[in-house]
Amino acid sequence: MTAEEFAKGYQDNPNPQFYTGAVVNSDETVTLSFTPAQLKKYREGIYNNLQFQNDSNTESIKDVQYEDDMLTKITISVDLKLYNQNGLERQMCHSLMAGEAGTYQVLSGTPPDEWNTIITIKDASTGKIIDKTNYPYADMYITK
Repeated sequence: MTAEEFAKGYQDNPNPQFYTGAVVNSDETVTLSFTPAQLKKYREGIYNNLQFQNDSNTESIKDVQYEDDMLTKITISVDLKLYNQNGLERQMCHSLMAGEAGTYQVLSGTPPDEWNTIITIKDASTGKIIDKTNYPYADMYITK
């Protein structure tokens, strides 16, 4: 989606519990405005949302572990057969987790061009690493 569409989503659905506004910048980025209390609550929401992966109704995701509080290393244990069959849950393990972890880091003070997360996917039954991806990677924001 474009920066305008992204910001419009925030503008059309105001949520003063979490943010005060959204503005499109001249470079097509979006700035969200928070009070200190809103920022704390927004960050807690992101962290708790990622934590809920352990308790969600996802079939393939068996466990999510964070190596540190800044979400720079996330290990996800999966049922390999179900993981391979479920594209949505594979996407949750990668794009959703990386995006949320990056947002959390930036909102915690990491400069936007310095956030990083390594997501490791492991087979829950064998412990074998299935995939390991460093985020962000060079072309992850390019839409085709």
